[in-house]
Amino acid sequence: MLRNKQVMTNDDKDFLFNVFKNNKQEEISLWGWREEEERLFIQNQFLCQQNSYEIQYPNLDKQLIIYNGQQVGYIYIHRDDKKITIVDLAILKEFRNKGIGKEQILFIQSVAKAANLPIQLSVFNNNPAVILYIKLGFKEVSCNELYHRMEWRPK
Repeated sequence: MLRNKQVMTNDDKDFLFNVFKNNKQEEISLWGWREEEERLFIQNQFLCQQNSYEIQYPNLDKQLIIYNGQQVGYIYIHRDDKKITIVDLAILKEFRNKGIGKEQILFIQSVAKAANLPIQLSVFNNNPAVILYIKLGFKEVSCNELYHRMEWRPK
C-alpha cells in the first residue's frame, strides 16, 4: 500500500471539486432540492470555501493524498510560528476507514512534535472523524452548533 502526497496545481481543481461534492452530496440530498439546485449550491459552497481559505491562509500548503497511485483526497495545512492548523482534510467516501486520514494526522503530529507546536483543527459536530481525532490525542477546546474546535499538543 503506497501512500504519499503531491503538491496541487491548477489542473487539480476538478478533482478537488469532486472530493468536496462527494463529501457534501449525501447531506445535501436530504434537503429535498432538485438536482440543479443541489449542483449550483455545491459549486457555490466550494468556490466560497476555496476563496475563504486563500484569504485566511495566504501560505496554505495544499496537497493531494495518493493511495496506491490514485488520488483519493486532499489536505490543506497552515503553519506559522505558534501552531499548525489542519485547515481541511477530505477523503473520497470509498477510501475512508482505510487508515489514510490517520496516517496524514500521525505525520503532521510528528512534524508538530519535532517543532514543539500544537495542532489545531475544526470539524463538523456530526463528522465521524471526531472519534479519530480523540483517539489520536486531540482535545476539544470549544464547540458550537456546527463545529468542534480541537487541539493536540506535543508531550
